[in-house]
Amino acid sequence: MTGLLLVLIFSATLKLLFCLDYGYPIHESLHFQLADPNDTIGRECLKYSNHFCLTGWLTNQMMFGRQTQNDDDFRFYRLAKNIYKSFNWFSLRPQEPGGCCYFQTSVYMEYGRKMGLSPWEYRNKVTDFSSAGKPLNFLMAYYDPKACANIITRVGFGRGQFRRIGVKYGPPFIFPFRSRNDTVHFFFYTQVRKFLTFEWFKENVVCRDQEWLCSNFEV
Repeated sequence: MTGLLLVLIFSATLKLLFCLDYGYPIHESLHFQLADPNDTIGRECLKYSNHFCLTGWLTNQMMFGRQTQNDDDFRFYRLAKNIYKSFNWFSLRPQEPGGCCYFQTSVYMEYGRKMGLSPWEYRNKVTDFSSAGKPLNFLMAYYDPKACANIITRVGFGRGQFRRIGVKYGPPFIFPFRSRNDTVHFFFYTQVRKFLTFEWFKENVVCRDQEWLCSNFEV
């Protein structure tokens, strides 16, 4: 299967993966998938990390002024190849063993190139782990009756309206856990946005895999 065909196949499923609607008000978000053996995409992430996978920087805001180039996909593929391991930006598609880089390129083509960003500009967006201006603005979860809680599968931090998907109203939120020895991170339903900040997420999740990010971007 050719690289271009893989990019097109992956692009067709991105809206389902990220649940971003171009009709919504302005929304910009750095998205993360949590490793979870009970979640389909979470299991893909578990192939590479016990904690998280970066999934991309999303926006529905068009940025005008740039002329697209025929080799944008090739140029971004090369950029992604150099950074994906350092940021846990692994492919979440089972059709792409090895973790890179058609998935990442399809994310760029949909949420970068299509929105007016060059390969390098999008690379800078997706690797910006600074905390300023990044409240929790996306949360996906499923309800687990045994735990009596919403199990968080994906989070996003950035600008725009807070969106919740798959959430049962009322029960608290917890992060996925695999054994009784795991630390259970618990958030009351009405306070999740207050306490699940990007600073907290970096310190308790991201830096368990990529400690260097905590020293380069203040927690």
